[in-house]
Amino acid sequence: MPLRKKVANAYETSKVPLRFTVINADNAERQQQWVTDLHASFPDMVIDESILGPVLGVHVGAGTMAVLWAYDWQQWPV
Repeated sequence: MPLRKKVANAYETSKVPLRFTVINADNAERQQQWVTDLHASFPDMVIDESILGPVLGVHVGAGTMAVLWAYDWQQWPV
């Protein structure tokens, strides 16, 4: 399943609020494109941006991109 479809499926079917993070390994320009594209497709999506550090980056290489999603910690009931 293509990444875009996986993101859409997670966003549309989740029963809990999600927070998405777009991560890049020395590819800030593409990261901005992905964030812009996701906001255009899903205006209410919570999207953070981050970098892939050297510990993982050495294994995957420069230019790697990823989208992670998890329960939105800022909406966690206390």
